[in-house]
Amino acid sequence: MKHIKLSIYLLCSLLINTSFAQLPDTDIFIADLKKENGNWTISNTRNITERKGYDNQPSFLKSESKVLYVSVEDDKQSDVFAFDVESGKKEQITFTTESEYSPAMSPDGKHLSVVRVDADSSQWLYLLDRNNTVSAKKISNSDSTGYYCWINDSSIATFVVGKPHRLQLLDLKNGRQIYIMQNPGRCMKLSPDKSQLYYVDKNDSMYWSLKSLDLSRLISETLFHMPDKTEDFEVLPDNSILAGVAGRLIRRTFDESDEWRIIADLREHTGEFYRISLDAKAGLIAFVAFRGEKP
Repeated sequence: MKHIKLSIYLLCSLLINTSFAQLPDTDIFIADLKKENGNWTISNTRNITERKGYDNQPSFLKSESKVLYVSVEDDKQSDVFAFDVESGKKEQITFTTESEYSPAMSPDGKHLSVVRVDADSSQWLYLLDRNNTVSAKKISNSDSTGYYCWINDSSIATFVVGKPHRLQLLDLKNGRQIYIMQNPGRCMKLSPDKSQLYYVDKNDSMYWSLKSLDLSRLISETLFHMPDKTEDFEVLPDNSILAGVAGRLIRRTFDESDEWRIIADLREHTGEFYRISLDAKAGLIAFVAFRGEKP
C-alpha cells in the first residue's frame, strides 16, 4: 500500500498523510463544444464513467476520438482506460501492478506517457509503447514528477513534487532541467500556436495568477488573477481561457479590460467540477465532477 499512498499524495491536491479510503469520488463528463456567432456554447453533456469511485485526469486521444483517463476499480491500483466517444465503450489500457496517472499521447503519436508510481514509492514519467503498454521506458531525470505538459517531441514541462514544488522544463535529448519557478499550480497548457506555456502562480496566498512563459526566450509574464484560487483551466482555439467555478464554466480573454464571464451553467448536469480537457478539432470538452470537498 505504500505506493498507493504516494499516488494519492500526488493527486488529492498534494496533501500529505492521505489514505486510500480518502480518494475523491469523481466522474468524467463530456460535452459538445462549438462557437456560434462569436459565442462558445456547450450542449449534450453526458457522464462517461457514472459510478462511485475515482475516475479522473481525462486527456483526449485526438486521432481516434477517444478519452484517456485514470480509474481505480475494485480497490486496486490506478490504471489507464480509454473511452470511445462514438461507440460509448471503455477499454482498459494498462494492467500493471504499479499505479499510473496523467495519461497523454506523445506529440509524435507513437507513445502513451504516464506518471508511474513504482514499487519503491518513487514516481517517474514513463513512455509506454502505444501498441504494447507492457513495454515501458523510464524518462531520465523525471524523478518526482507530479504533473506534466508536452511542449514538443523533445521537451516537457514538469511539476516536480518537493518542498516547495517546482515548475521545470525537461529536455529529453540531454536530460537538462531548467528551473522556472516554485509553488506552481498543477495545470499547464500550451497556447494554440505553442509559443507560450500557461500555468498558475500560487505564491500569493490571497490571489493565484495565470502566467505565461515565452518558450523561446524563457521569459514569464503575469496575465490576470484566477477566480477563487482556481488552478485548473483549459485554452480555447481563440487563445481565451476556460475554468470552472461552482459548477459554472467561465471564460476570459487576455484583453486587460475583460473579466471572467459565465458561458455555461452545468450544475444540473455535472454538479461542481474542476479539471477540464479539450479536443477542439472534434468539438468536445471533458470535465471532472466531484462530490464533497474539492480535491
